[in-house]
Amino acid sequence: MSVVCFHLDEDCQAASLASAMRQHGADVTTTNELGIAGVHDEDQWQQATDKGRVVVSNHIADFSAMHAAWRSAHRAHAGIVLFPQ
Repeated sequence: MSVVCFHLDEDCQAASLASAMRQHGADVTTTNELGIAGVHDEDQWQQATDKGRVVVSNHIADFSAMHAAWRSAHRAHAGIVLFPQ
């Protein structure tokens, strides 16, 4: 069985969400924990992709556009979970 690992961006109340996910055994990193707050979303997504992590964000427009660009360029990623704030 494969394990899904997540990366929470800085604007999705990451600390409380990460804590709740970890209580249920999830493997989670956050932008703030990694010291990359303020780094462009695409750079954060690239770092998460390099580590096989699914990005969790409420930046729906930004990540939807990046996903479309990556898809058209045939670039793979671990996934994205997008939700409204």
